[in-house]
Amino acid sequence: MRRKPQPTEDVAKMNATFKELPGQATMRVQAAEYKAKAFERELKSAKAWTPERMYWLLGLVPASLVALQILIAAKGDPNTLRSLVQNLNITAIFLATVLPFALVVLAFLCLSVALTELSSCRRMRANDPMNPALANALTRLGGAIALGLLVTALSVATMPSILFVTTLVICTTWLGLYMGGDSKHRFTTLFQAIVPVYLFAVMAAGVVFVLTSGMWLPREELTFGRAQTGAVYVLSSDSEWTKYLDEATNSVEIVVTKYVTKREIMPDDDNWTNQTVAELISRHL
Repeated sequence: MRRKPQPTEDVAKMNATFKELPGQATMRVQAAEYKAKAFERELKSAKAWTPERMYWLLGLVPASLVALQILIAAKGDPNTLRSLVQNLNITAIFLATVLPFALVVLAFLCLSVALTELSSCRRMRANDPMNPALANALTRLGGAIALGLLVTALSVATMPSILFVTTLVICTTWLGLYMGGDSKHRFTTLFQAIVPVYLFAVMAAGVVFVLTSGMWLPREELTFGRAQTGAVYVLSSDSEWTKYLDEATNSVEIVVTKYVTKREIMPDDDNWTNQTVAELISRHL
């Protein structure tokens, strides 16, 4: 008696598929479509945030903040705006506006790397505690934490208080969102948008700083013989003319330089936002 030939594996799978209930087949098709759409979204997200585009956006942030600070200083006066642009001190505005954000960018970068590596470490430890890549992830995590502590120390000594507080609030919120996602095991979902979150955090800190920091030039008091001005900001000065912005009237004045007998920096002790955390601590202890 001949034995009936057994179907191959592919034929068996096809027969099993045809024997499925219609509802089960529909669910499988829907699951496959959902996975395909999810993969397509991830692919589009990866293409949207390429390193070149991120660098371009990070370069656009300082330029936008400088332009915003000039507009705020002009207070809607076109003549003042024109004078500020014509007599713009690139070094002063760079040091006052752009340079503090080097520490902000480093702080957010350290936090994002630390949280990402922490997620990787916990995931690898849960799946395979003996995974060799776990040691590398722990090394990167330790480096990010060490660099973050160094950035914090430098920020306390050099960063304006308002920018320090803003950065601290954003980092705390970011950490809270991570802890919320961590409790629900949603590492990947939470950090898929790490680049836009990073850029938004930098921009938010910059806008708050620009809105509260005021002018990028030091406040001065000019003396003309026995007369003195109030608080002014010297825009330019040469052997013939001195141009300054009057803080009280927000108007630009031009005087003969030889009549200016004294220039004195006015302290800004009442404005805590532009003082560093170290200065505030030393003055109140």
